[in-house]
This record gives sequence, structure tokens and C-alpha cells, in this order.
Amino acid sequence: METNKTKEILKIQDIRVQFGGLSALDGVDLTIPEGAIFGIVGPNGAGKTTLFNVISGILSPTAGKVYFNGKDVTGNPPHVMAKIGIGRTFQVVRPFSSLTVLDNVLAAYGERFYSNIVLSFKNYRKKVYIEEVDKILDETGLLDFRDRVASTLPLGYQRRLEIARALALSPSVILLDESFSGLSFSEMDELSELVLNLNKQGITVLIIEHNMPITLKLCQTISVLNYGKKIAEGEPDDIVHDPLVIEAYLGKKRGKV
Repeated sequence: METNKTKEILKIQDIRVQFGGLSALDGVDLTIPEGAIFGIVGPNGAGKTTLFNVISGILSPTAGKVYFNGKDVTGNPPHVMAKIGIGRTFQVVRPFSSLTVLDNVLAAYGERFYSNIVLSFKNYRKKVYIEEVDKILDETGLLDFRDRVASTLPLGYQRRLEIARALALSPSVILLDESFSGLSFSEMDELSELVLNLNKQGITVLIIEHNMPITLKLCQTISVLNYGKKIAEGEPDDIVHDPLVIEAYLGKKRGKV
């Protein structure tokens, strides 16, 4: 009898990143199943964002491989990673600050179709494109703000805009780099619902997040990095009781004086 095996959508194999004498990532392995919500946590400086930069093509690894849908995509530049279906957000929000919310997302949406800059200026405001972007804005709770200049949005909505721009690329994987940072409790609840809804639509989600309650609530599997190495991986309940994870966050236990 055949068993259904979950497909791997992303595989990180022995990834190493060196900055001079500093080892930012040291032999990290991850396997991300299609349709998962997968958390990556660790103390500051653990290598989490460096890993996202490798996956999204911002950084080429010193060694190791990145596989997407079984294909070696190691070292592809960001625009290629975006085209094949890997979208991401950033810790620091980076909208096109002088453009409206609508035009911010149109810029990302149209990138799929425009082969040169002339066509981009000529076609980006086609009615059919605007209608599709409005659907994305509605899904991310931004439709009422579509004509506002992006820089005037509160932080919570700017974080939603980051996600909307990533969704405009029609990704099968989206990387969320501390998207909950700086939000109120109600904003975190609303953003959690958005993430769950996107996942229900079939999008695989990778989350870097310092807010452990959010990570534990959303993620089926959590991988823990410390000093560039993976020190633990498992279901949320296992991770919070792992001695290595506790030590990484709280420091070594002191002996009796």
C-alpha cells in the first residue's frame, strides 16, 4: 500500500556563509514541506536573516545548496528567485515611500509581465492589472488605503503592504522576516489570521519571529539557530522544553556559589 508523502518545496543543504573570519551560517540544513508554516527562531545574531537572504538570492552562500521544488537554485539573484515563486518581506519596512499603496503593489504585480522598462511604464496601469491588485489589497486589509501615499501608513499597515507586494509576485513560498515586530496585540491577531488564510490557499510560509507566542501559535515546525548553527528542530511543544534552546535564550545555568 502506497503512503502519501508530503512534497518538499524548499531544501537547504549544508549552507555556510562566511564574512571574512566570521561564520554567519555554519552547515545549516532545513527541509520545508509544501504547505507548511515553518518557524525559524534564535537569539539576535543567530543567522536567521542571513539564511533568508540566501534563500531569496540577496546573498550567495560560501558553500551549500538551495533547492526549490527539487531544482538547484543556489546563487540565483533576487529577481530570479521572485519569478520562480519565492517572495519575502523585510525586518525594516521598505515601501516606495512616495508612491500610493496601489502603485506599490502594481510595481510588484507587473514585474511578472514586463520584459523591459518601456513596457513597464506603458502597461502597468492596465485595468485588468488594477483589478487583480485590488483583490490583493482587499485580502490584506489595504483596499481602503489604496490611494494613500505609502509613507503615511501606520507601521501595521506598512507591514501588510510588504506582504501585499510579495503576494503580487504570486509566490508559492513567502518569507516573513519579523512581520509582527512593533505591532499591537490586536494587529498581531489580525496579521496571524492573514497568515493562516494565505497558508490555507496553499502558500508555504517561513517565519522569522522573536515573538515566541506568535511562533508557537502559527508554526507546525520550528527550527532554532544559534551562532549560525541549527541546534534544535521539532514541534512547538518540544522546542520550548529543549535544554539547548533554553540555554541559548537564557544562558547557561550557574552552579551554586
